[in-house]
Amino acid sequence: MIPSNTSVQSWFEHFAMPAALLDSDFRLLMINESFKTFFRIVESNADATVWQQAGFELSLDVSGIKRDLDNNRVVGISLPSNPEFQLRFYPSDSAESRLILAITEPESGSERETLRKTLDEAIESNRLKTAFLANMSHEIRTPLNTIIGFSDLIIDEELTHEEILNLVGMIKTSGKSLLQLVEDIIDISRIEAGQVRINPTQVKLGPVFQEMFMMFENQLNKRRDRSGVELRTGSAVPADACVFADIFRFRQILINLLSNAVKFTESGFIEFGYLLGESGMIQFYVKDTGVGIDPAMASKVFQRFGQINQPGIHNREGAGLGMAITKQLVELMGGKIWFDSQPGKGSTFYFTLPACQPIRLEQQSDFYNELFEWSKEIFLIVDDVEANYLFLRSLLKSTGALQLWAKNGEEAIRYCRSNPDISLVLMDIQMPKTDGYEATRKIKELNPGLPIIAQTAFADNESKAKAIQVGCSDFITKPISKHELLSLIDQHLKRNMM
Repeated sequence: MIPSNTSVQSWFEHFAMPAALLDSDFRLLMINESFKTFFRIVESNADATVWQQAGFELSLDVSGIKRDLDNNRVVGISLPSNPEFQLRFYPSDSAESRLILAITEPESGSERETLRKTLDEAIESNRLKTAFLANMSHEIRTPLNTIIGFSDLIIDEELTHEEILNLVGMIKTSGKSLLQLVEDIIDISRIEAGQVRINPTQVKLGPVFQEMFMMFENQLNKRRDRSGVELRTGSAVPADACVFADIFRFRQILINLLSNAVKFTESGFIEFGYLLGESGMIQFYVKDTGVGIDPAMASKVFQRFGQINQPGIHNREGAGLGMAITKQLVELMGGKIWFDSQPGKGSTFYFTLPACQPIRLEQQSDFYNELFEWSKEIFLIVDDVEANYLFLRSLLKSTGALQLWAKNGEEAIRYCRSNPDISLVLMDIQMPKTDGYEATRKIKELNPGLPIIAQTAFADNESKAKAIQVGCSDFITKPISKHELLSLIDQHLKRNMM
């Protein structure tokens, strides 16, 4: 549907085909350049009908067209002077306007749907940019108010030395926030314009992670409201491992993810590290015990100009550009980014980057091939996130096991009902529709002896107890270590043979 003249103006100007917005009497309200060129219109006249403006006579069943448009149907009429062209009317959500397009040939249903989708995306982009600009006004004014207001206090008021130092500290913090906002706006603009240059080199992970730990441990120590948060690091690959990446952008990605974790974590811990991923990639993670993200808001996390609006998250120390920038940078360097989250328990963000030679992937693969040989086994991996499935598939590839993938709990139940030879299930807990708990319960009704290992980003006792209660045989916490996973699977396969 076409919402209003204003919201489609940008779309009109850039749309390649002749397009015009008409009122209920079929007078022109707005036309694009293609329409002017096609119908040789020098200057639009609101008092004339579109047919007079276009310079031809056409008998129309106006009442019939209006009736079809009111019923949300597209109306197509061939031009008598040029039958290969059609005038197509598209319905609007306003009784005062109709959209008319000149199309070279009749549209198929798929073409019509593509056109509608393109228009919807243009309108949504326009809405998000409008909301973004309104938010930018707020985000820019907030630190400026602090800087200007506190500067006036220092000049005009008689303050103690300690009070002045406190105000100067707040001015400095606001200045940094404003600088970060400007840098984010420049970054997102350059990314959209395709002007960000990536200069990949071999980046050793040890020094970078040591730098990140010192930087964010210092931040946590300085913030009284975060003094109870523990900062941890973890690694399942050699300390001399490296990735092929732009060092500046790699640091920017880690800083963005860790800064978000600090913002939204008031107690518990923040852990960041890396392990072997799929197909010669290293998988990085940043895990926290913060407020978490509501599943209904998940689609907005990496959205440009989007904002997550839920208790504890909305507009907390940021303009909402950091994650959109992070996603673009990861993809520009050949990686992927995704996350697991649960409201009230925390979030884990993952991303991958190409690994360098020092990881010795072949040697590690040979070690696991010798230790675990499961070519006669069938494993079912249940996870709604494809990147998680690909990671687990990569970890299990060297064992020779046949792997099946269920994208949700309902698929997992169907797989287990139709495949009695499945040896073991790796069950994600947080999934849409049927979650891991319910899927496990129903699978156990079908096959009580089937080992099911719950995999989740949240290792609290409550989650573990619930998983065992519904029938899970064991529990493994994300990010998953290859050695820990294979050892756990081996343990349950041997136990099932007894």
